[in-house]
Amino acid sequence: MSSPFTLEQTQVLVELASAWADRKLVLIGAAALGCHVSMTWRRTNDIDLTVVADIASTQAALHKLGFRRHEKQEHRWFSSTGVALDILPVTREDFASRKLEWPEGGHVMELQSFDLLLKHTQRFALDNTHTLEIAIVPVIVILKMRLSRRAPQLQCSASTRLRLLLRPSPGPRCHSWLGP
Repeated sequence: MSSPFTLEQTQVLVELASAWADRKLVLIGAAALGCHVSMTWRRTNDIDLTVVADIASTQAALHKLGFRRHEKQEHRWFSSTGVALDILPVTREDFASRKLEWPEGGHVMELQSFDLLLKHTQRFALDNTHTLEIAIVPVIVILKMRLSRRAPQLQCSASTRLRLLLRPSPGPRCHSWLGP
C-alpha cells in the first residue's frame, strides 16, 4: 500500500513528530484509517492529531514552528504549505474528566473513549527515519460509533464510513435528507 499522505503532509508530520518527540502524539481520524486501509477512493483534507499537552504550550509550539491558527476554530491549524491540521491537545486531567474545554470559544468536547488512543496505537513509518503513533482500527471504529451516538445528525456519515471499512470501494451515497 502506498503512503496515504501527500509529500507536504508527510513533511508536516515529520516536523511535528520531531518537535514533540517527548510527547505522546497520536494520529487519529480518517488519516489514521488511511494508514491501515487503502482508501484510494477518498483522501482526507485535514490531518487529525491528539497530543498530550496543555492548550497553551501546544499553541506556543505550533506558532514557533510557523503554523497559523484558524481565526474561529481553535483546534484548526495550517502549515506554511497549506496543510490543514485539527490538533486536540489534551492533558491527563482532561482524559480523567472526559472533556476538553477550549478557552476562547468555550466549546466543550467530550473525550469519552479517547483514553483508548493512549493505550492502543501502533507505529507508522513516515519515512526511513521518522515514525508516528497511529490509532488502531478498532479504536477508530469505537470513536466513530461514539460520535454517531452523540451527534445523530452525523450518524449517516459515521455509519457510512464504518461500512466502507469493510468494502474495497464506496457504495451508494447516504442521503439522510430523504428520511427513513
